[in-house]
Amino acid sequence: MKKILFFIFLIVNTIIGFGQTKKSTPTPEEYLFSGIKLLVSRDYEGAITQVNAAIKQDEFYEDAYLIRGMANQANKDYLNAIYDYTMVIYLNDEYKEAFLLRAGVRKLTKDYTGALSDYTKAIDVDEEYLEAYYRRGILELELSKKVDGCQDLKMASDLGYEKADAIIKKYCQ
Repeated sequence: MKKILFFIFLIVNTIIGFGQTKKSTPTPEEYLFSGIKLLVSRDYEGAITQVNAAIKQDEFYEDAYLIRGMANQANKDYLNAIYDYTMVIYLNDEYKEAFLLRAGVRKLTKDYTGALSDYTKAIDVDEEYLEAYYRRGILELELSKKVDGCQDLKMASDLGYEKADAIIKKYCQ
């Protein structure tokens, strides 16, 4: 009898509860997705707010730091962008995109040594990371390191990065 009453109780609760929505706190993933949508629509402050909520729930959420870094970078808050990319790297030192993005911000802030180091670390993580070879090669050319720059651009080209070919033809012949 107790089993039947319990079963009826479950059925009634299911029926009564069906269609009713409980207000629950969004998950970190939901906050992150919302932040990405806002980032794409160029609402950088809104994106940061949403991603902050994800990080508040999960302080080890590396993708949230990456997206917040991108929003900070787009908002020209380079110091916080570098911080966020550094957090991603701290949480996962194999996250090659974080090295690449941090290198880009370091280049923007004229920290060329730091940028070269990050491009190199991205390549250390993935020896076929053609975007890192390409960007490091461009920076080396800008720093008058023609031999190194052309070597990296050649590697990017050999890996299939066609954009490198035009630069090679112009600066490395």
